[in-house]
Amino acid sequence: MQGTMSEATDDHTILAHCVERAAWHCTRALACVRQVQDPWARRLTPVQHRELRHAALQHVLKAHDLLLAVQHGDCNRQQRAIVASQLEQLDTVTAYVRRELQ
Repeated sequence: MQGTMSEATDDHTILAHCVERAAWHCTRALACVRQVQDPWARRLTPVQHRELRHAALQHVLKAHDLLLAVQHGDCNRQQRAIVASQLEQLDTVTAYVRRELQ
């Protein structure tokens, strides 16, 4: 029984870590978009602009991968609801990043 409680705690820790990391990647993606749009960005070279755009997309992909990995793991109903909520927020961020980087 003690092993089961430890495993449950580990599952919650992993879920929390993945959700936290996904949120961090979303924040970084939005920061990259803001950097591209910032007036000082006019001083950036075309390569630097592409790098920032690429970084934004990479952060979105990493967040998506983290959340999908957790979603496909052994989650209870409450954990699935948390991940589903995070995926909805990620969809919003993804749509924004795509729209702004076109």
